[in-house]
Amino acid sequence: MSRLRVGQQQLIPIPTLRRGLVCSSNITNSSFNHSYKKDRSVCTVGGIGLGLGLRRKQVCGYNRTGITTTPGRLSPSTSPSPPPSSSSSPKLYTTMSAPYPPAPPPPPPSRTTTGTTRNYASAIQLLNTLQTNHAILAQIRESGRKLNALAIPEMRAWVARIGYTGTLTPPLNIIHIAGTKGKGSVCAFTSHILAHALTPLGKKVGLYTSPHLRSVRERIQINNKPISKYLFAKYFFDVWDRLEESAELEGRDPREKPVYFRYLTLMAFHVYIQEGVDVVVLETGIGGEYDSTNVVEKPLVTGIARLAVDHVAVLGETREEIAWHKAGIMKAGAAVYATNEERQSVRDVLEERAREKGVLGGRVMWVPDELVDPSVELGLKGDFQRSNAALAVVVSREAIKVLLERGQLPREAITKEYINESIALGLQKTVWPGRCQLLPDPVLGGDALEWCLDGAHTPDSLPHAAKWFLGLPPLQQQGSPRPPPQILLFNQQTRDPVPLLTALHTALPKSFFTHIIFSTNVTYSHNKGFKPDLVASAIAPQDLAEKTVQQRLREVWIGLEEAAGNTVRAGDVVVCDTLQDSVERAREIVGGAAGEGGKGRVLVTGSLHLVGGVLEVLAVGDDSEDEDGWCRKS
Repeated sequence: MSRLRVGQQQLIPIPTLRRGLVCSSNITNSSFNHSYKKDRSVCTVGGIGLGLGLRRKQVCGYNRTGITTTPGRLSPSTSPSPPPSSSSSPKLYTTMSAPYPPAPPPPPPSRTTTGTTRNYASAIQLLNTLQTNHAILAQIRESGRKLNALAIPEMRAWVARIGYTGTLTPPLNIIHIAGTKGKGSVCAFTSHILAHALTPLGKKVGLYTSPHLRSVRERIQINNKPISKYLFAKYFFDVWDRLEESAELEGRDPREKPVYFRYLTLMAFHVYIQEGVDVVVLETGIGGEYDSTNVVEKPLVTGIARLAVDHVAVLGETREEIAWHKAGIMKAGAAVYATNEERQSVRDVLEERAREKGVLGGRVMWVPDELVDPSVELGLKGDFQRSNAALAVVVSREAIKVLLERGQLPREAITKEYINESIALGLQKTVWPGRCQLLPDPVLGGDALEWCLDGAHTPDSLPHAAKWFLGLPPLQQQGSPRPPPQILLFNQQTRDPVPLLTALHTALPKSFFTHIIFSTNVTYSHNKGFKPDLVASAIAPQDLAEKTVQQRLREVWIGLEEAAGNTVRAGDVVVCDTLQDSVERAREIVGGAAGEGGKGRVLVTGSLHLVGGVLEVLAVGDDSEDEDGWCRKS
């Protein structure tokens, strides 16, 4: 057995590998290929491929030689200055300098950021060159879902290439959350509870979620605040450089990068380790078993929010198939809690998976919706949020218990009263934009126009959004025979519109909305296009130009209205090019009613991307920062 060396100090034992027996990943932005190479080997640590791809004769295989290393090789010497404060947590990567001739250079450019101004804007520009999740889904659909089985080995290889063990054990204490509906809200509640419990003890709480609304930085939070533009740029380019250096050592093309969601997940792990974050609330992207976040081997606890049918091309067409995927985050020795499930067949799937995985207690702990007393005020509105809050409470309690058992929290400070107070404050103070959110119009004022935003985007969740909207205080139209303007602003770019609009339409009273607007998710008018953080490159340009999806949505809605015997005026159901146009159209509609002393409302729903774009156009909240997020020039 060879050993990885720094000078004469032996650090990590590396099993000698035989030629032709180790799989080396070649992951590109356009395709996924796995090939067995006879002239290359991959060194492993604890069974996880480091993906170093070092030449067999000089490093691994028959000669059984060691690897000489130079500290700091994978930590760029040109790191930003001044560096932000960080924890003194140990660095779990070993850096390398090859004592052998370098691999042949890849096609130019050998470094993709040569000459790049390294700030937040350039980081987002580079990030947008990577494929988005929708592009991955399209590939998986075409392959008949065969690519999923490769996801975790590939992700572990990427983790190793930025310098960490592929399972991220032990530096991160993870609370892993999956589900179809409400998992983001569960994560938000959990993060706020833990922040109230742990930050007074000097601990840091991380939160990783997707998608973002206005800024990519929202995905990576510390103590419930998005990391700054400076930190985002710093760690974005740090990961970028590590990947390119590992590619050069392996003899791969440095332009090969993990796709959009994988890159951000890698970056989040790197941020949390380098910033000394003590606990991370980690939301899955899609599914669980093969999700990019599922490289964590020893979470504190796992949680599964309510299940529904979504992403059928990847996860399956039934709740039972989807439950199998979501249960993939269950891990041996860790407790799993799940929102109460009415379907026995779904419960059976989750219970069987729990036994297979060897979870703590050998079974799923089911969480009743009524666990949180109705008298407890929640920061997130909507009756359906109580089940999400309930799951967050038990998951938070379990995480604190495990941290105490691991000796990472002072027992004298964690009393029953302290935990209960933290839970109550956390639930009350939770903020999660775009979910049952009410906002006054910044131009006309709240007395004239109120925006009601909820990112519901499945046939199961849209009726809940409608129920919340219908439960708002009724609008009063003073001195006018016309009904108060009730406007629907809707878009869903990737899902079948028929079940979505049918579910929403069925949940509403007859002829409820006075006006309907279907819009693309393009942010701005006047050829300004998308805000860089909101670019959706997976959408076909022709579909955007012709508004193909929006025209289809309009047809479906008019069909539903006519089938219900409602009168439809063509001018009341319109298609807009951009979200800026849509906002201005809503203001025009409400403007006349406001002049008569009335008020109007807009329900924005169907997509979190839609909601985020509307928030951007309304310019609600601060995403600007005074800083530009400069790192350096190279």
